[in-house]
Amino acid sequence: MLSTLARFLIDPFHILLFMLVGTLIFRYFDNQRLFRVFLASAILWFFMITTPFVPYAILHPLESRYLPLDMEQFQDDDIHIIVLGAGYVYNDNLPANSQLDKEMLSRLVEGVRLHHKLQNSTLIVSGPYNHDTYSQAEVAKLAAIHMNVADNTIKMQHEGTTTYEEAEVYFRKFSQGQKLVVVTSAAHMHRALGEFRRLGIDTVPSPSSYQYRDKKGLRVSIMPSLKHVGEMRAGVFEYAALFRNYLRNNI
Repeated sequence: MLSTLARFLIDPFHILLFMLVGTLIFRYFDNQRLFRVFLASAILWFFMITTPFVPYAILHPLESRYLPLDMEQFQDDDIHIIVLGAGYVYNDNLPANSQLDKEMLSRLVEGVRLHHKLQNSTLIVSGPYNHDTYSQAEVAKLAAIHMNVADNTIKMQHEGTTTYEEAEVYFRKFSQGQKLVVVTSAAHMHRALGEFRRLGIDTVPSPSSYQYRDKKGLRVSIMPSLKHVGEMRAGVFEYAALFRNYLRNNI
């Protein structure tokens, strides 16, 4: 995971705020040249991050890199399926599936789909404690049981708050040479596979949580939307993390 400060500084919405603050500062000090530069930059950046063209160009190549798993080739294998963590809020007034964040629930549904189809598979759910009674992994396990997954076919790993750490925990606790299906968000998949493969784990991707699901591609619109800001943010964070991992592994 990128550091909190790095994520704050490269967040597209925060960059827009920095530009607007600069615009106000230079307006206040009556620096007309820099005022016009910052104002024009803020307007241009606003349309870049709130319309679909740039976010799509950044995020879609990540999401389209891998397809969901073709299960026929693995029917007879002893296979592990790991569902990487993505957030939850513990509330015992809610059913387990409602405690999981939308992205985590989407990942879990994909993991359960595969597990039901692959008879010899073990489902591994990952996710740490969050100052709560139950960890994300425990809540995900309960949600999987509600989806008719047998208790004795589910394993949990509570340690690890980043993908790097989740891969290390899996390698230490469960890896015995089995093929591993990694279930995570489509945009995050390439980075996640890299974290497992650096440990020599035989991995197969099965992405979920697509932000671009329309087979026809980009829907053209010039209307600004906060939805596109979220897409832009997801893409920027992934490329920044990939660059960080490249430096980590090559320096």
